[in-house]
Amino acid sequence: MTKLVVATALALALALVAGASADSGNVVITSAEAQAAHPFVRWTLAPGWCSNVVSVAKSPQTGSDGSFFSENVIDAGILVVNQTSWLSSSESVGQTGTYYVRVQAYQ
Repeated sequence: MTKLVVATALALALALVAGASADSGNVVITSAEAQAAHPFVRWTLAPGWCSNVVSVAKSPQTGSDGSFFSENVIDAGILVVNQTSWLSSSESVGQTGTYYVRVQAYQ
């Protein structure tokens, strides 16, 4: 059985601000910021856990599976095993506002 965990961090103004983590603590977002309008996120993983997807949205609303509603996703990336940071190639957070980050992991 594959276990999934989600970590979400609030973002304010142009910079993405980290600090929130999944209830299980298996993924903890340690920082989130904008680098010239490109989202940059760092996180830690509990032993035995692997991250596989990161997404950035303009709303915190999620479906029953914990994923952001697709109409709110402005950027996303597929991660490699044990990846703990992601710099988007897209300039997706160029406007002042609040953005939300989600990192999905499995065991």
